Amino acid sequence: MGTLLLSNSDVKKLLEIPQLLPWIKKGFQAYSLSKSSVPVERFLCALPQSPNSSVVVLFPGMLQEIPAYSVKVHAKHPGQQPAIKGIIHLHDLNTGELLAMMDSTYITAVRTGLSGALGTHLLAAQNADTVTIVGAGAQGELQ
Repeated sequence: MGTLLLSNSDVKKLLEIPQLLPWIKKGFQAYSLSKSSVPVERFLCALPQSPNSSVVVLFPGMLQEIPAYSVKVHAKHPGQQPAIKGIIHLHDLNTGELLAMMDSTYITAVRTGLSGALGTHLLAAQNADTVTIVGAGAQGELQ
């Protein structure tokens, strides 16, 4: 089986945002309850100083119910729109086979937006009827 390659436009067509919220909630719960089967380690590497780049980040990801793991590699380029760009590698948990490579730009923005929505829902006062969004760019728009 070959590796599935998904561009940013492919991801936007295929991603069903309402179906993601339960998985994001499950991921936060697993992390908070230390039920994640993988240690949450990040690797940061500073890029050469310039007005258009800052840092490259590697993020692993795994949920026990999914027989795969991911590694997101992205960099923040403050002078660009969107500022965060990169790729997500999806691997078979048992064999390590590379199943897919996906543009991370939209996925990261959606995940951050849904994380903000989830936090707001869980922490807001029961009678709250107003929300203020502080953010810019793709993530602020999705929030």
